[in-house]
Amino acid sequence: AITELAEGTRPSLRWLFLMLAIEFAGFAMLIPILPFFLIHEIGVGPERVGLLLSVNSFAQLIGAWGSGRVSDAVGRQPVITAVFAWAGLGFGATAFAQNFAQVLAVRVMQGLSGGTAALCDAYLLDIIPRDQGMRASYMGLAGAVKGMSFVIGPGVGAMLIHTGATRPQVFLIAGLLALVASGIGLIRLEESLDTLKRRPLCAPMPVDAIVVNTADWDAVNGGLLCIWFCRISSALGLGFLFA
Repeated sequence: AITELAEGTRPSLRWLFLMLAIEFAGFAMLIPILPFFLIHEIGVGPERVGLLLSVNSFAQLIGAWGSGRVSDAVGRQPVITAVFAWAGLGFGATAFAQNFAQVLAVRVMQGLSGGTAALCDAYLLDIIPRDQGMRASYMGLAGAVKGMSFVIGPGVGAMLIHTGATRPQVFLIAGLLALVASGIGLIRLEESLDTLKRRPLCAPMPVDAIVVNTADWDAVNGGLLCIWFCRISSALGLGFLFA
């Protein structure tokens, strides 16, 4: 995958990985800051910190299905661009929240975007043909990009706090990064889903269009449920850590 990207075989994926790195780094910047922002700036207790962290993951569980379904109908590129911008607006709006209710509303609305990771994975699967045997390599590279962003992001957030930035300012910086990623997608990202493979928003998938057998779908759905259950559980667990 790295060799193909270096050779420019799939130039659109270069921009996708850059978008992922920028947005995930911005999101990761907030990981060490968000609990303290909620406790010291908003004045909520540990149990409400856990609630605010978990409600976002739960909202993403619902939003991921919705954004994915919309992308099946209108294409990946406009939905990916919109979701990145949605994430940026959510990060920025958190900086202006004054109380628990406002933060809760922002976290829920941000979560309903469905997040960016699932759509970017769908984009990859559209671009990489199954018969070339490169899907695992590209998916692994995408995971590595996300992982490196999660390593770098918290350090950048801590450095900003150390240099005198306030917590709301860090949220604004994270939001700006996500908006920059959205702008890159708007200008550079090509559409990956062919019009012949799309389906109307409110219509079921026709039988002759199902190219993946039921067992594959069951495995994917089961895996997603396990992942989201773990995310919600870990977010709730953070509430006990701050208790």
